[in-house]
Amino acid sequence: MRHALVTVLLAGTILTAADASANDHATYGGAKTYESSRAKIEGFAGVGPMFLDFIEWVAPLVGFPSELDRWKQAEGPNILRTLRQTGMPGALVSVRRETTRSEAPRTSLVGGRPVLLGAGLDAKSIRLAYVREKKGDLDPQVSSGSYLDQAASEYLWVHEKDGKLVWGVMPAKGLDEDVRLTLADQHLMDTLAGRYDAEAAARAVDHIAANDADESLRREARALSEARSKALADAKRIDEELRQALAREREANKVADTFQLVAGISNLAGSVVGLAQAFPERKPEIDKAVATGSSTVVETVVFAIRNDAVAAAGMIRRKTQDNSIRRHEIRNSEQIILDKRHIREMVPGVWYPPSPASDPGNGIPIGPMR
Repeated sequence: MRHALVTVLLAGTILTAADASANDHATYGGAKTYESSRAKIEGFAGVGPMFLDFIEWVAPLVGFPSELDRWKQAEGPNILRTLRQTGMPGALVSVRRETTRSEAPRTSLVGGRPVLLGAGLDAKSIRLAYVREKKGDLDPQVSSGSYLDQAASEYLWVHEKDGKLVWGVMPAKGLDEDVRLTLADQHLMDTLAGRYDAEAAARAVDHIAANDADESLRREARALSEARSKALADAKRIDEELRQALAREREANKVADTFQLVAGISNLAGSVVGLAQAFPERKPEIDKAVATGSSTVVETVVFAIRNDAVAAAGMIRRKTQDNSIRRHEIRNSEQIILDKRHIREMVPGVWYPPSPASDPGNGIPIGPMR
């Protein structure tokens, strides 16, 4: 019977060689464990490790599905539904493999299955958010007597194309190392997490605004999308205003701080030339003060200009703070919409904690910037 099985397998390999997927061969590394096939084959008396390794290699070529193949078939519809519900460009799947510590080592999936980490904007952001939220605490653990085989492990980046799922493969080691280094830098991690949250949440809200079946929810999402766009445009304009105001403030402070020293060893006009260049609209006032020949009069003008510059920069700083509060309020309201569609459960990292002064249970009125 064993000889008959070998003959059938060899014949299948020869007859189907042209149809064998080279991509599958590369993806699964050629000699991965196929538990269902091995379990049946091990029942035959006298079957040795070399023969089992051969069976593992030839199994995908003759149509025996692997653990990973079966999981894809079972979870594919769920992943496709998640992508369509969230509007995210892709989903990340962790494929961890373990190898036994024995003379005839066997490699298999940790826990017998891959783990869907969630949908999101890109692989690194999803993995970072998954780690930050400690969602991996319930993931399958490596079996006793085995070790995590990092070289055999991988991630699958899944996206939709022409109504079907496309499964891309990336080595686990590279992404895990990148994530580890980022996690080691708390400031970088916080910056990336905040940016990812805002971008992913905005994309999900925009998707709801365009596609949700609930018309009232679509209107609410559209209003938030418009408010967010305006707030971001205002932020860009205010940032430029602040940049210019800070430059003027620095110049005014510099002249004021050195005025007395320079005025004592040089002429009055030379002591305020930088101020006149930075504040051309005040040049007539500066020239008039210099013409008096009095350092006291010039000093009065210098400090008046400095105080005005400091006040102007302070006013724009307050506008920056107001804009930041406004965007925070919009993000809180977005979260209410996202929670209605359980987006947080499908997209790790899309969660924005409310500020102490805000009420996370209520949305905000969508009105003009204050």
